[in-house]
Amino acid sequence: MNRATLSCALVLVCLLAIASRASAQEKPDSTYGSGGSKAESTVTHDDGTVEKTTTWRDKDGTVREQFTEVKTKDGDVTETHDWFNQFGMKIAEDVGKYDKSDHCTYWREEDYLDDGVLDAGDIWEDDANGRRVHKRYNRETEKYDAVGYIRFDFLRVVPGFKKPVLLERTFFIGAAIVFEDSGQRFATYGVEGSYTHPLNREIGIMADAQWTRGMQDEVTWTKLQFLAGLVFCEQAHDRLSLAPHILAGLARVTPDYGEPAGTGTATNAFALAAGVDLGVRLNRRSDLLIRADYNPTFSGGTQNNVRLTAGARFLF
Repeated sequence: MNRATLSCALVLVCLLAIASRASAQEKPDSTYGSGGSKAESTVTHDDGTVEKTTTWRDKDGTVREQFTEVKTKDGDVTETHDWFNQFGMKIAEDVGKYDKSDHCTYWREEDYLDDGVLDAGDIWEDDANGRRVHKRYNRETEKYDAVGYIRFDFLRVVPGFKKPVLLERTFFIGAAIVFEDSGQRFATYGVEGSYTHPLNREIGIMADAQWTRGMQDEVTWTKLQFLAGLVFCEQAHDRLSLAPHILAGLARVTPDYGEPAGTGTATNAFALAAGVDLGVRLNRRSDLLIRADYNPTFSGGTQNNVRLTAGARFLF
């Protein structure tokens, strides 16, 4: 084999190696108007890190949005989401970091002026002692300064659950059972759903709805419950997480006496739900969740109900 043939063979091998480590595809996309495009690429680095990038362009070929996911061989993930104006200048950026158990451990969100200069930003991260730190961008000093705030890591005292987890938007749906405290105890069974929206990465608001039904002394009771309140910082141990919440709202109970009496008059009562969620993270976007609540209602006295719900929670 002469040198020329050997050189060509080496070049071919190198090209094949590069092709195996990098791939890209582009297709039409109308996210930023007709004539735009969306390109996806994947690069595998020598250290095992996999970098996936999605880029959206308008009809003029200007980059308007870009999302990059970098995953190390240890399972840690960094997601960077950038937005650009029609001139290609950055107007916003979000950066999130997730550990190998898929819990969010770092978050940065920034807004830029039209000329690409940083205007505002917030960072949530852990200090050397594992405590949550909130920093805010100071335009005068052009630095991030620590912001004082009330900590809500109540469950940090639970052995093993020392690691704080940043709150994300979630939707939960599950099968519910309520142990009703009404004379002779009985249970109602049904479904519960809730939505959580972070006010910041430490505390959020939750809206919750429940429908359950059960029988006591040949009377069928249907219970509707609509609650809203606060959910606090999660604490994690590997793929497990704990998060407390406190909710308040309305419970509406309707009796059905059967034939011939039929449906009776519904009763409305003030209700509370104070409890904790135990989650088992499945992946970045979902986990299994068990919710336990002290769920009293107040109508002619206090009914000390207990609610248990098990289901799936979706993060987005």
